[in-house]
Amino acid sequence: MMGATGGVVFTPSTALEVLMLHSKFWMDAKDAHPDIADAVIQRCEAKVTEWVAQDAGRLQ
Repeated sequence: MMGATGGVVFTPSTALEVLMLHSKFWMDAKDAHPDIADAVIQRCEAKVTEWVAQDAGRLQ
């Protein structure tokens, strides 16, 4: 769904659809390449931890 400015508009239903597709992708990837998938997940978790720490620093 496109927004008025040409961007994607996420509604609860489209967000759920994206989440379901994302989950299916990761289940398939993890089955096919467990070592690679684990490494990607660890990198993502590290990046999220970094972002949370940056946000916490800005809020203080």
